[in-house]
Amino acid sequence: MNNGTSILLVDDEPQIVEVLERYLTDEGFRVHKAYDGQTAVALASSEQPHLVLLDLKLPGMSGFEAFREIRAASSVPIIMLTSRGEEVDRIVGLELGADDYITKPFSPREVVARIKAVLRRAHASTATLASPNTIIRNGDIEIDPRDHEVRVRGTVVGFGDPDHSQRVVRGGSPQEEQHGDHQVQPHRRQVGRAPANEKFTCQVPGAEQQCAERAPQP
Repeated sequence: MNNGTSILLVDDEPQIVEVLERYLTDEGFRVHKAYDGQTAVALASSEQPHLVLLDLKLPGMSGFEAFREIRAASSVPIIMLTSRGEEVDRIVGLELGADDYITKPFSPREVVARIKAVLRRAHASTATLASPNTIIRNGDIEIDPRDHEVRVRGTVVGFGDPDHSQRVVRGGSPQEEQHGDHQVQPHRRQVGRAPANEKFTCQVPGAEQQCAERAPQP
């Protein structure tokens, strides 16, 4: 069962929402409903659902606008609902960061199965990042929390303080994470460049100088 897991359903067709609500509640999910983009954005903020099922064809605020608003404030998984043949909508939605898409008309059982699959992936990703001994990889960069090392292309470029947490840069926009009562502040220093002009950034507190001195050359 999925007690406590909440889903936000967003579609301007009440019949679709009602059918999906019935299937999801039968599986133990809690369901929040919205029939327009503005309400969807408000509920995503107030209810903090575990997943959003979002129709892209909405009255007023479009599904794309609602998607951007929700994604700007949260990393909640989002599955798009699109019409058959709307390839451009699917491509744009995936480029915006959608986790999956479902084409209408659809089987309610398939929708439930896809929701479960996306939630499993999200849970697995969170569990991996939360593990204190998991080596985190991003391209040519490796962070080893157990040994407190940062490696670029296999070369150790810095050592972390065991009393501090490590952070990974994704897409050039690092996000600060909460660890206990302490806010991890960014210590940024370019330490190399990949063949595709990807910048490496040192994120281990106290190791910026070592990173800069020991960075492998491209």
